[in-house]
Amino acid sequence: MIREQAAYPPNYAIRLRGTHTETFRTRHNKTEKKTVVDFDIRVNMTHLLVCPNPIHATDTRPCDVPPIQPQTQEPPQEYSTPSCKYIKLLDPGEKGYRGTIIKSLNGSSDPEVSTSLTSWCNAYVSDPSTVKNFVLRRQIVHHDAERLKVLCQDLVHKTAYRGHTSITFETTYEKVVVCSPCFINKWRFSSILFWVFLVTFLWIFTWPILFYSTKRYEVVTAIFPYRLDPTQNRASRALVQSEHEFFEEWKQAITRAVLAQHQGWVDGIYREETTQMACSGNTMMTVQSTQNNLQGLVAGAVRVALGIPAATGWGADS
Repeated sequence: MIREQAAYPPNYAIRLRGTHTETFRTRHNKTEKKTVVDFDIRVNMTHLLVCPNPIHATDTRPCDVPPIQPQTQEPPQEYSTPSCKYIKLLDPGEKGYRGTIIKSLNGSSDPEVSTSLTSWCNAYVSDPSTVKNFVLRRQIVHHDAERLKVLCQDLVHKTAYRGHTSITFETTYEKVVVCSPCFINKWRFSSILFWVFLVTFLWIFTWPILFYSTKRYEVVTAIFPYRLDPTQNRASRALVQSEHEFFEEWKQAITRAVLAQHQGWVDGIYREETTQMACSGNTMMTVQSTQNNLQGLVAGAVRVALGIPAATGWGADS
């Protein structure tokens, strides 16, 4: 089961959020401020973590052969092994939970436990402890998030947006926890009991008890490289698509979503619709404004012709 779960990458997305602050007066002539969300956009990037090697159509194990190289004039590639996802075990000299309550350097007297995933699974199953957890973590490496962030910030700036922009990368489902089938583990994941203990402040007493009674096995990490390891490869080529290529593919859709004050996911259908609009010459986009409590359009529709900066600014604090 652990190997099967390690074959699936975590959900990975870039999020662009723009806000501004509005100042208004209440009925009692008091000044108050509120934060207005101008746009909140998410673009899925999970597919960029899946190796395009044809062998994965029938075999979910990591590559033991290099992916097919594109027909370009790039210098010869030196591939590290493996070249896509792989499983990493806790090193003997690395602190971690090896069937212990707190992190340690070596929590087992059996020297074979740390040599393979199977031996760690057997150690977990044979552990006589009642409350125990086995954790698989999923980790993304070698993604130049800062470069993509700068490109997106520049794109938002070209729309003449004058608010506060936040660009983050969100990762979900990055951890899988296998719990022992005891009543304590069943209760600790009950949403009803969670809120009961939270409201009644019983968690102050139960949290230390749960912490010091749970044996933890956190020795396995599924690594998902965005690109080949730059320390072992002459040219650190992206596994699927480079940050610049991803940006070029989505920049028109993101521009449209920002100006349309979109709230939610921007998917492939939205991108195709944007491309069709550009091909048909439909480049008129409008921005809603609530500045000074006025609903409606900004004076003069904001005209954006495929990345050309807007004529007037919008989304500034008031």
